[in-house]
Amino acid sequence: MTPLKKMTIRVHQSTYERLKESRLSDGEEIERMFRSNDKKTKEIEKLNEQVVALQKEKQLLFEVTNKMNMTLDILNTMVSNMNVTEFIAHDVDATEVVQAAHLKQEGRVNAMRNY
Repeated sequence: MTPLKKMTIRVHQSTYERLKESRLSDGEEIERMFRSNDKKTKEIEKLNEQVVALQKEKQLLFEVTNKMNMTLDILNTMVSNMNVTEFIAHDVDATEVVQAAHLKQEGRVNAMRNY
């Protein structure tokens, strides 16, 4: 068992009241408070690590979204330059991209983004 050391500390009135209300001795209550504080500090560190990981994921998702938008622009450009007069969509109803391509070929819109 580690030897106990006696010391005097100054505490706020509210802390003093908590110590007096506790069923533990003053020293045991202070030890409990320190353990509780250490536990909460570890939880905060874990949460900070999770926040950092989520921020990295958010950045990766942003990059993927940008790449997908570029790919979509390329595909829209390819479709707009195709002859789609005889094209039938897989679900029989024309998709928005095909409709936009028809409009572009008819000269009603300038770019695929206008549909």
